[in-house]
Amino acid sequence: MSLKGTNHYRAHSPYTQTSTTYYSYSLGPSLSCQSTEYVYRRTRKRHHRHHYNPSPFTPTQSIDSHKHDKQKDFMQQTSLQQSSPIFQHTKRDNSDQNIELSHPQIEEYCNSIRQQTGHITSERLQYILTQLTLILKQLNTSNQQLVALNSILHVLASIQSTVPISTLSNDFFSMVQLSLNSILIQWTDLMPISKQELNHFHILTKFIKQSIQAINNIEMIPSWLFDSSLLTTIAHSLTFIANSPTIINQNNKHIFKYFIRLFDTYLLYQQRFASQHQSHKDSLNQLLQPIQQCLSSSHFIQIFTSSTSLTSIEKFFLRKCPAFILSYNGNYIYLLFSSSNNNLLLGSQLQQTMENLLESILPKYDQLLTSLLSNIKSWKKVTIENIDYLLQILNHGANHLPTNAKLVSNHLSLIDNVLKIVDEPILYNHLHENLSNIETSLMNSCVSFLVNMISDPTILAHIKQRQVANVFLRLTTCKYEPLVFNVYALLAYTTHEEDIKKMNNPGRLLATIIKSLKVTLKKMPNNHSHKEQLLETLKGLIQHDQIKDEVIKQNALPFLLECTDKLTDQRRILILEILWTLTFHEKSLSALRANSQFLEKIKNISKDEKNEPLKKAADGLVWKLVQGIVYVCSFIFNEVYFKFRTSFSTESCSARRG
Repeated sequence: MSLKGTNHYRAHSPYTQTSTTYYSYSLGPSLSCQSTEYVYRRTRKRHHRHHYNPSPFTPTQSIDSHKHDKQKDFMQQTSLQQSSPIFQHTKRDNSDQNIELSHPQIEEYCNSIRQQTGHITSERLQYILTQLTLILKQLNTSNQQLVALNSILHVLASIQSTVPISTLSNDFFSMVQLSLNSILIQWTDLMPISKQELNHFHILTKFIKQSIQAINNIEMIPSWLFDSSLLTTIAHSLTFIANSPTIINQNNKHIFKYFIRLFDTYLLYQQRFASQHQSHKDSLNQLLQPIQQCLSSSHFIQIFTSSTSLTSIEKFFLRKCPAFILSYNGNYIYLLFSSSNNNLLLGSQLQQTMENLLESILPKYDQLLTSLLSNIKSWKKVTIENIDYLLQILNHGANHLPTNAKLVSNHLSLIDNVLKIVDEPILYNHLHENLSNIETSLMNSCVSFLVNMISDPTILAHIKQRQVANVFLRLTTCKYEPLVFNVYALLAYTTHEEDIKKMNNPGRLLATIIKSLKVTLKKMPNNHSHKEQLLETLKGLIQHDQIKDEVIKQNALPFLLECTDKLTDQRRILILEILWTLTFHEKSLSALRANSQFLEKIKNISKDEKNEPLKKAADGLVWKLVQGIVYVCSFIFNEVYFKFRTSFSTESCSARRG
């Protein structure tokens, strides 16, 4: 590529930072870069592994020669790094891109791998890869390196099902990582990518994804995939995708497709190992902000409204980017400055990401829903799925992050749009017993979103004002239980006393919740979140007089008292608050006062100075059940005594006057 051509591409890059003239250099297997200064800024020094465990023989060496040269090979690596085109900027090779692999040693090593398919040992493959790495570093041209590297990856891919996973940490893959990093830099800097380079990117991303798919033990995940320089470049690529006006065109079709495959690797990693202890999971926080930009980009909006069937590029924006956010499980902590009290606070990366994301997407997503609702009766499967993912994004982390609801409270029209979806016959008439049904999945996302939003007083008041009790009651017939539980929660907090009175069978609400709570305590004792959800729902329902009556009618009080022994932490606070509310019901009050064991228990709890919320609930119960009686008795005694003294004094005075 000419110098003029290079400057042309740089001039049109949205990421140009300086006016420096850039020249084309070779970095790795036919990988063009810009200048020594630029490469130094974008590429981190490699981390070397100096431990190898070679097999007792090679195809080209005798046993004695191998033992003699083992240490020599090790010592040569550092010096070769500096002399090889992989690590040194050399003039770009403009020879035929279809150059054939002709290095005899590489051919022999590759044939050796093929011949041992199915029974090659880790030690043997480690040695071969180490030798191949040394040979690659000595090749004179970038095209030779590229063709050789592709041939090796082809061989490894052909035997991938039998390749020992431990070899993925071999130093050979540090070269692979470097080549991957460099191609991404070329792409985002709008530099030409040759057919050979594109083919290399194709083979490489396919091999990486297949390797991760084959790994079942998280400890075997190769660390080079999480190299800081590589993740930084991937993050830069995502930002480039979000902001490039021409990213969704035919010229980018193939390289974008291969990049998506690389992105899939990290998405797959999160989804498969989310519940396990991950040494690398916090590293992926680098990708959160760029993905946020993709989700709020004009590309996302354009694809969302125009797609009837999804291409791989469209799936990236509408499926994979949301899935990455939803599956992120990192614990990255950041410092947050609070302007209200001038203090530094600890917050999660997820919280920061969701705040930034919601601030940028809420107005856009609200407008999207408004426009789509005009033809809701003609929604296709892809549209329903798009909206489902959209609502899942808005709802992500909302059960733990109060800021989500606070931000949504500034866009109450979004709440109205979700209520319209919930009240649509084409959806609620096709609900099934699991989420594989798209209508059920969308309805579940809508209801879950509303449940998390009612924690905000403004949103709760807004939903109450809409008087949608009948809309929610309709959904209680659904066979998907988690959806029904959430509907009960909505009913508990959004229905008016008049709505409860109009219900044909209000006792069914209570009976269902009590039954679910019993099942959860018995069969899922460690499912604390489910227990809390049920108790929160019951706490909301118990405010209504008719539900208080149903507690007595259904003899549910003894079970609630049992829960005070079985529940701990936040669940115990909730059950005491429920019982406290029941003390404002005459029959429940009498029943609780008659239980001396329970009275003694709450007296002891009220003495606990460490747990303020628990103590508060216990104090409320003690006042209503114990001290209230004393107060009333004292009040009656004082009244009688006062009247007696008054009467006695009057009679005495009259007698004295007489």
